[in-house]
Amino acid sequence: MKKMTYRSYLLISATLCVILAVAACGGLAERPASTQAPATQTAPQATAIPVTGAAGPFSSFPWALLIASILLLLLIYVLVTRRTVEASPSVAGPSKITVSAPPSAVSPAAAPVAASPETRNQPAPMRYEYTKGMETIPPFEAPPIYDRSYEITVDVNRPTTRSNGVLLSMGSMQAGYGMYLQDSRLIFEQAQEGMHERMVSIIPAPIGASTLRFRFMRTAPFQGIGTLYIDGRMVNSMFFERTLSTPPAEGMDIGHDGGTPLTDAYIPPYPFEGSLIRVVFEISSV
Repeated sequence: MKKMTYRSYLLISATLCVILAVAACGGLAERPASTQAPATQTAPQATAIPVTGAAGPFSSFPWALLIASILLLLLIYVLVTRRTVEASPSVAGPSKITVSAPPSAVSPAAAPVAASPETRNQPAPMRYEYTKGMETIPPFEAPPIYDRSYEITVDVNRPTTRSNGVLLSMGSMQAGYGMYLQDSRLIFEQAQEGMHERMVSIIPAPIGASTLRFRFMRTAPFQGIGTLYIDGRMVNSMFFERTLSTPPAEGMDIGHDGGTPLTDAYIPPYPFEGSLIRVVFEISSV
């Protein structure tokens, strides 16, 4: 059996209203016949006889309208209620589609939500590159190496064995770190609360182009192992019992030490006398 539609209900309600109206009109049509007086009675007596409504409940026009109105209101209430119930599935439809959307429909901004638990809250590795001649970098704009594993790579070209000097310097004798060449030896030095730790390469840096590197591997909070490399060859390694926890008060200089000296091993600014191509920091996310 075919299910009745909303239009069918409206058509039925309209038909019922027409039937009620016809019935009411029929009752009015019968009213004069039911109230006619007998032939033996005089005209005044006929006009005095009350109307009793012998034609049925529809002989009174106001009552017919009232009943028709009540039925029509009931039908409209049923139709509106049913229409609301039938429309309710479509309201839940969009949310259902959103939940079951294919991965291709997910916007790029939502992609990090699907990251694995191991990488969800980890920031991306950071990389900073500098060249000689730059102005002093403010402390809080310098690479954030504090309590992280990191690597500093310096590409240089030394025309002679006397091409020494500061490669980079951050901070002062009270707190800071730096890399420099002295007597052709690659040196990394750190100052923490006035205490200095210095690591010197066991072989000299070569003349000409070379890559100098310091790598720090964090092993515990504010502790780790530092290693020096010259052209990929490890030239020294040592354990740092305590590293910097906050940025030093003075900024970072590239190719010289322009502020308070990091160490008493040289007289500032002690500029590098060779060609400093670039200084690159690569900092781990942990």
